[in-house]
Amino acid sequence: MCNTHLPRKGGCGTTYRTYAQYGFMKIGAGQVRRHDQALKRSYWKGMLNLNGPDADIEAVKTFALTTDEVPREVLQAFMSEAALAKYDAQKLEKAVAARQGDLF
Repeated sequence: MCNTHLPRKGGCGTTYRTYAQYGFMKIGAGQVRRHDQALKRSYWKGMLNLNGPDADIEAVKTFALTTDEVPREVLQAFMSEAALAKYDAQKLEKAVAARQGDLF
């Protein structure tokens, strides 16, 4: 994977490839798939110019979603119960304030 799919000049995976090539790190048998997935994800981001010092910030913003657009299941997976409850309360307060603003 390291030698055939990653770009040679700088970019994603350069440090990783160097460490693996010279034996500075050893990957356990159970970790090979996770490392492979991380390299593929980094390479994908590099192809889209979404990582590194030359990343196009405006392109990154086009992939971003506001919190209201994120599916509930994703919020539950990445937020603690307390943070999710606080988010729900704030969202409810905003909805009530918007409705009250329409009354007057």
